[in-house]
Amino acid sequence: MGNEQETDFGAAGDSSKKRTTRTSLEQLKKSLELLKAVSKAISEASDETTLLNTVCEQIAKLAGYRSVWIGYAQSDAARTVQPVAKAGERKERIETARITYSATAAGRGPIGRAIRSKKVAISRDIRSDPFFADWQEEAIKDGYASSIAVPLVHDDKLLGTLNIYSTDPEAFSTEEVTALAEIARDLTRAVYSLRERIASQTRLETLQRAQEVQVRFNSLLAEAALRRMPSDEFLQNVLELVLSLPWLNIQHKGSIFILDADSGVLEMRAHKGLDEQLQKACAQVPLGKCLCGRAALENKIQFAGTMTPEHEITYPGMAQHGHYCVPVALGGEVLGVFNAYVEAVHIAGIIHDIGKMQVPAEILTKPGKLTDIEFSLIKQHSDAGYEILKNIDFPWPVAEIVRQHHERLNGSGYPQGLKGDEILLEARILAVADVIEAMSSHRPYRPALGTGVAIEEVTRNAGELYDPEVANACVRLFYEKGFKLQ
Repeated sequence: MGNEQETDFGAAGDSSKKRTTRTSLEQLKKSLELLKAVSKAISEASDETTLLNTVCEQIAKLAGYRSVWIGYAQSDAARTVQPVAKAGERKERIETARITYSATAAGRGPIGRAIRSKKVAISRDIRSDPFFADWQEEAIKDGYASSIAVPLVHDDKLLGTLNIYSTDPEAFSTEEVTALAEIARDLTRAVYSLRERIASQTRLETLQRAQEVQVRFNSLLAEAALRRMPSDEFLQNVLELVLSLPWLNIQHKGSIFILDADSGVLEMRAHKGLDEQLQKACAQVPLGKCLCGRAALENKIQFAGTMTPEHEITYPGMAQHGHYCVPVALGGEVLGVFNAYVEAVHIAGIIHDIGKMQVPAEILTKPGKLTDIEFSLIKQHSDAGYEILKNIDFPWPVAEIVRQHHERLNGSGYPQGLKGDEILLEARILAVADVIEAMSSHRPYRPALGTGVAIEEVTRNAGELYDPEVANACVRLFYEKGFKLQ
């Protein structure tokens, strides 16, 4: 009898081992299928949003989890986690959830712990997990039994977390956790690589466009050398070329006037983007009249950010606009005027660094690290820009926006050390745009860092240095709208 019990016990033990082995093999097979699918998604990815959503969908589909989503850690005061991709059931719950990784009661769950520690965090029994208290009722209602948060880390840089919810209280075995950790590593590496690839492509396209412009300029100069009087076709080519320059933040809209010295009248000889009424109204501009006429008479650039009394040539229904009128001169003799239109909202952005005119060129172009004294001189450009612009009658506080664009939310900026709402909203927007452009562009003391690195800087310090709403809008602009720096 004893032997039978022993035999029975041994048979039961063998059966249990077989079941365990079979389960482990099934999990291993599932993990391998999942890794293969995610690897395929990464290799085929062309944009970040599609990649993240595809990975979530593959994990939910192949592993059978109830809900899968990815959240990026924000650097705002509340230390929020922003959902950027999701799959499975209850997606609307994720969209409305307020998730934080702060060291508070609300941030004690798996997501908060994973972000703060950069290590996998698991809740194996949501019903009894004291750290899940704030979510417990909703999680149980949604049928969740367990959850895992896997940090998205690459080169010690944390992006966010891969978050998964399961109806199985025994989910997330060693094999599953190993596979998910590997997926998270590969995914994070792919995101940074994709960002850098896009930034590199943008730089390449800009370089190619600049080279094309140079070739075209050379062609036009050669043509000009063969002609004493420029033809309308030549002027039209010049106008379109200038308006297409990638580094000029102007509308693709403008005109070229040639001065008839005998009559003292500017004649519009080339135009682009102008409506028919404007073409007729400005076909001939007397010397000294309106902005273009004064630019020719005084041989001095004229600028207006919007419709002002200086706009003497008008017609009913003329749209609000701003423009530059730039005299074209040779040897002190004015030959004509180049007229370029700008949108009012661009003005502060176009001239925000105008104060650097007062900074010595050898400092601005210095290839090495700046000394404290040199950096203090550069920091004066914000106030210098304000002094240059303060007496210009803009319809907006452009001078103040320019002065404040290096201020930071926590008061660490310059020149006034303003904090929070003391900084104009326009200046907070310009601050983020300036950081993105500066870090993405080449500087004498370093190569371009890339748009991906610039966006990471803004998101990491949102809420501390940069306005979080502006930072989030910036991220959406690049990753959801597909915006690229030109």
